[in-house]
Amino acid sequence: MNVVISVNFFPRMNGVRRAQIPYRIGIHCSYMATWTYFHNLDPFIIHLTGNFGLRWYSMAYIMGFLSAYYVICWLIHKKLTPLSKKDVTDLIVWVAFGVILGGRLGYALFYDQELLTKFDSAFPYWEFLKIYHGGLASHGGIIGLIVAAALFARKRGFSTWHCLDLCALGGIGVFFGRIANFINGELFGRVIEGKALLAVQ
Repeated sequence: MNVVISVNFFPRMNGVRRAQIPYRIGIHCSYMATWTYFHNLDPFIIHLTGNFGLRWYSMAYIMGFLSAYYVICWLIHKKLTPLSKKDVTDLIVWVAFGVILGGRLGYALFYDQELLTKFDSAFPYWEFLKIYHGGLASHGGIIGLIVAAALFARKRGFSTWHCLDLCALGGIGVFFGRIANFINGELFGRVIEGKALLAVQ
Protein backbone atom coordinates (compact mmCIF):
# COMPACT_ATOMS: atom_id res chain seq x y z
CA MET A 1 0.00 0.00 0.00
CA ASN A 2 1.32 3.45 -0.88
CA VAL A 3 0.53 6.48 1.22
CA VAL A 4 1.33 9.87 -0.26
CA ILE A 5 0.92 13.08 1.69
CA SER A 6 1.42 16.25 -0.32
CA VAL A 7 1.47 19.76 1.12
CA ASN A 8 1.56 22.85 -1.09
CA PHE A 9 2.53 26.18 0.36
CA PHE A 10 3.58 29.52 -1.08
CA PRO A 11 6.22 31.60 0.73
CA ARG A 12 6.14 35.35 0.99
CA MET A 13 9.06 37.50 -0.11
CA ASN A 14 9.08 41.05 1.24
CA GLY A 15 5.43 40.67 2.21
CA VAL A 16 4.41 39.65 -1.32
CA ARG A 17 2.99 36.20 -1.86
CA ARG A 18 4.96 34.37 -4.53
CA ALA A 19 2.30 32.00 -5.86
CA GLN A 20 4.49 31.10 -8.78
CA ILE A 21 7.00 29.31 -6.52
CA PRO A 22 5.24 26.26 -5.07
CA TYR A 23 7.01 23.93 -2.68
CA ARG A 24 5.87 20.35 -2.34
CA ILE A 25 6.67 17.97 0.48
CA GLY A 26 6.05 14.33 -0.35
CA ILE A 27 6.03 11.51 2.18
CA HIS A 28 5.95 8.05 0.65
CA CYS A 29 5.36 4.96 2.75
CA SER A 30 5.23 1.52 1.21
CA TYR A 31 4.68 -1.82 2.85
CA MET A 32 3.13 -5.17 2.13
CA ALA A 33 2.81 -7.70 4.91
CA THR A 34 0.58 -10.74 5.19
CA TRP A 35 -0.32 -12.63 8.35
CA THR A 36 -2.06 -15.95 7.84
CA TYR A 37 -3.65 -17.80 10.75
CA PHE A 38 -4.32 -21.51 10.23
CA HIS A 39 -7.44 -22.39 12.20
CA ASN A 40 -7.18 -25.72 13.99
CA LEU A 41 -8.97 -25.27 17.32
CA ASP A 42 -10.86 -28.04 19.09
CA PRO A 43 -14.52 -27.10 19.78
CA PHE A 44 -14.38 -29.26 22.92
CA ILE A 45 -12.87 -28.13 26.20
CA ILE A 46 -13.33 -31.66 27.56
CA HIS A 47 -14.19 -34.35 25.04
CA LEU A 48 -15.65 -37.47 26.64
CA THR A 49 -17.12 -39.54 23.81
CA GLY A 50 -18.75 -39.00 20.43
CA ASN A 51 -20.63 -35.69 20.49
CA PHE A 52 -20.69 -35.60 24.29
CA GLY A 53 -18.44 -33.29 26.26
CA LEU A 54 -17.97 -29.73 27.42
CA ARG A 55 -17.77 -27.42 24.42
CA TRP A 56 -16.52 -23.85 24.16
CA TYR A 57 -19.92 -22.89 22.75
CA SER A 58 -21.77 -24.12 25.82
CA MET A 59 -19.18 -22.42 28.03
CA ALA A 60 -19.96 -19.15 26.23
CA TYR A 61 -23.61 -19.45 27.28
CA ILE A 62 -22.63 -20.29 30.85
CA MET A 63 -20.29 -17.29 31.03
CA GLY A 64 -22.97 -15.04 29.57
CA PHE A 65 -25.60 -16.08 32.11
CA LEU A 66 -23.16 -15.90 35.04
CA SER A 67 -21.95 -12.46 33.97
CA ALA A 68 -25.53 -11.19 33.73
CA TYR A 69 -26.30 -12.63 37.17
CA TYR A 70 -23.39 -10.85 38.85
CA VAL A 71 -24.07 -7.56 37.08
CA ILE A 72 -27.71 -7.58 38.23
CA CYS A 73 -26.58 -8.45 41.76
CA TRP A 74 -24.32 -5.40 41.59
CA LEU A 75 -27.36 -3.35 40.54
CA ILE A 76 -29.18 -4.68 43.62
CA HIS A 77 -26.27 -3.56 45.80
CA LYS A 78 -26.49 -0.09 44.23
CA LYS A 79 -30.29 -0.09 44.71
CA LEU A 80 -30.84 0.34 40.98
CA THR A 81 -33.29 -2.54 40.61
CA PRO A 82 -36.23 -3.75 42.71
CA LEU A 83 -35.29 -7.40 42.16
CA SER A 84 -33.94 -9.53 45.00
CA LYS A 85 -31.15 -12.08 44.55
CA LYS A 86 -33.75 -14.85 44.49
CA ASP A 87 -35.60 -12.98 41.75
CA VAL A 88 -32.36 -12.68 39.79
CA THR A 89 -31.77 -16.43 40.03
CA ASP A 90 -35.29 -17.12 38.80
CA LEU A 91 -34.95 -14.54 36.01
CA ILE A 92 -31.72 -16.16 34.77
CA VAL A 93 -33.45 -19.57 34.68
CA TRP A 94 -36.37 -18.10 32.73
CA VAL A 95 -34.21 -16.31 30.17
CA ALA A 96 -31.82 -19.27 29.83
CA PHE A 97 -34.77 -21.44 28.86
CA GLY A 98 -36.07 -18.72 26.54
CA VAL A 99 -32.70 -18.18 24.83
CA ILE A 100 -32.05 -21.88 24.22
CA LEU A 101 -35.59 -22.70 23.11
CA GLY A 102 -35.88 -19.55 20.99
CA GLY A 103 -32.44 -20.02 19.49
CA ARG A 104 -33.12 -23.62 18.53
CA LEU A 105 -36.58 -22.87 17.21
CA GLY A 106 -35.20 -19.94 15.23
CA TYR A 107 -32.53 -22.15 13.67
CA ALA A 108 -35.08 -24.80 12.75
CA LEU A 109 -37.57 -22.35 11.23
CA PHE A 110 -35.06 -20.24 9.31
CA TYR A 111 -32.42 -22.77 8.27
CA ASP A 112 -33.51 -26.40 8.63
CA GLN A 113 -37.23 -27.14 8.95
CA GLU A 114 -36.60 -30.90 8.84
CA LEU A 115 -35.38 -30.72 12.44
CA LEU A 116 -39.00 -30.30 13.53
CA THR A 117 -40.23 -33.50 11.88
CA LYS A 118 -37.22 -35.81 11.94
CA PHE A 119 -36.95 -38.61 14.52
CA ASP A 120 -34.55 -41.52 14.93
CA SER A 121 -33.75 -44.34 17.36
CA ALA A 122 -30.84 -42.57 19.09
CA PHE A 123 -31.33 -40.47 22.22
CA PRO A 124 -32.84 -37.85 22.44
CA TYR A 125 -34.80 -39.27 19.47
CA TRP A 126 -36.15 -35.93 18.22
CA GLU A 127 -33.67 -34.17 15.94
CA PHE A 128 -34.85 -30.79 17.22
CA LEU A 129 -33.41 -31.60 20.66
CA LYS A 130 -29.96 -32.41 19.26
CA ILE A 131 -28.63 -28.88 19.48
CA TYR A 132 -25.19 -30.12 18.43
CA HIS A 133 -26.72 -30.71 14.99
CA GLY A 134 -26.96 -27.24 13.50
CA GLY A 135 -26.91 -25.24 16.71
CA LEU A 136 -28.84 -22.12 17.68
CA ALA A 137 -29.77 -18.93 15.84
CA SER A 138 -28.88 -15.68 17.61
CA HIS A 139 -31.97 -13.82 16.37
CA GLY A 140 -34.21 -16.62 17.65
CA GLY A 141 -32.38 -16.50 20.97
CA ILE A 142 -32.95 -12.75 21.25
CA ILE A 143 -36.68 -13.20 20.64
CA GLY A 144 -36.78 -15.98 23.24
CA LEU A 145 -34.92 -13.75 25.70
CA ILE A 146 -37.43 -10.91 25.28
CA VAL A 147 -40.47 -13.19 25.57
CA ALA A 148 -39.10 -14.95 28.67
CA ALA A 149 -38.23 -11.67 30.42
CA ALA A 150 -41.66 -10.20 29.64
CA LEU A 151 -43.44 -13.30 30.99
CA PHE A 152 -41.27 -13.26 34.11
CA ALA A 153 -42.07 -9.59 34.74
CA ARG A 154 -45.79 -10.19 34.32
CA LYS A 155 -45.81 -13.21 36.63
CA ARG A 156 -43.76 -11.55 39.38
CA GLY A 157 -45.32 -8.09 39.14
CA PHE A 158 -42.21 -6.21 38.01
CA SER A 159 -42.07 -3.53 35.36
CA THR A 160 -41.86 -5.19 31.95
CA TRP A 161 -39.71 -2.37 30.62
CA HIS A 162 -37.28 -2.69 33.52
CA CYS A 163 -36.86 -6.42 32.91
CA LEU A 164 -36.38 -5.75 29.20
CA ASP A 165 -33.71 -3.19 30.10
CA LEU A 166 -31.92 -5.95 32.00
CA CYS A 167 -32.05 -8.02 28.81
CA ALA A 168 -29.45 -5.64 27.38
CA LEU A 169 -26.95 -7.65 29.42
CA GLY A 170 -27.47 -10.34 26.81
CA GLY A 171 -24.81 -8.47 24.86
CA ILE A 172 -22.24 -10.02 27.20
CA GLY A 173 -23.42 -13.45 26.10
CA VAL A 174 -23.21 -12.42 22.45
CA PHE A 175 -19.59 -11.36 23.05
CA PHE A 176 -18.66 -14.77 24.44
CA GLY A 177 -20.75 -16.46 21.76
CA ARG A 178 -18.84 -14.79 18.95
CA ILE A 179 -15.56 -16.01 20.45
CA ALA A 180 -17.03 -19.53 20.50
CA ASN A 181 -18.13 -19.10 16.87
CA PHE A 182 -14.54 -18.36 15.94
CA ILE A 183 -13.28 -21.40 17.84
CA ASN A 184 -15.86 -23.55 16.03
CA GLY A 185 -14.81 -22.14 12.66
CA GLU A 186 -18.24 -20.58 12.05
CA LEU A 187 -19.39 -17.25 10.62
CA PHE A 188 -16.32 -16.90 8.44
CA GLY A 189 -15.84 -13.96 6.10
CA ARG A 190 -15.59 -13.79 2.35
CA VAL A 191 -13.02 -15.65 0.29
CA ILE A 192 -10.19 -13.45 -0.97
CA GLU A 193 -7.67 -13.93 -3.73
CA GLY A 194 -4.11 -12.72 -3.77
CA LYS A 195 -2.35 -11.02 -0.90
CA ALA A 196 -4.13 -9.70 2.15
CA LEU A 197 -3.05 -7.97 5.32
CA LEU A 198 -4.72 -10.62 7.50
CA ALA A 199 -6.13 -13.99 6.50
CA VAL A 200 -7.58 -17.04 8.25
CA GLN A 201 -7.34 -20.44 6.63
